[in-house]
Amino acid sequence: MAKGLKETDIPGLTADFARQSIEKTGSSIFEFKVGRYSLECDIATVHAVREALGPGINIAVDANMAYSIDQGRQPRDLTYKRLMRLRILPISWAEQRKSLGFPG
Repeated sequence: MAKGLKETDIPGLTADFARQSIEKTGSSIFEFKVGRYSLECDIATVHAVREALGPGINIAVDANMAYSIDQGRQPRDLTYKRLMRLRILPISWAEQRKSLGFPG
């Protein structure tokens, strides 16, 4: 994490960056990494980005190999519980879908 930043800063910073990026590029999708911070931070970040961008922009997340396929498939594993909570968020796409517990 960047010097001087706290995990609680991440959702707002990501939302601000998302809004600026979409305004600058006119893109219809914004993608960012998950799995670097706590589950609560990932969830708060998705919600903050959704609020910043509104419903007309797609949101994608990328686990960037943060989780293995085995971690995503083991129901007793804490990672599985984390991934199942990420699945209900307002996102349009997830990279590393199988490792995030999404079908196909």
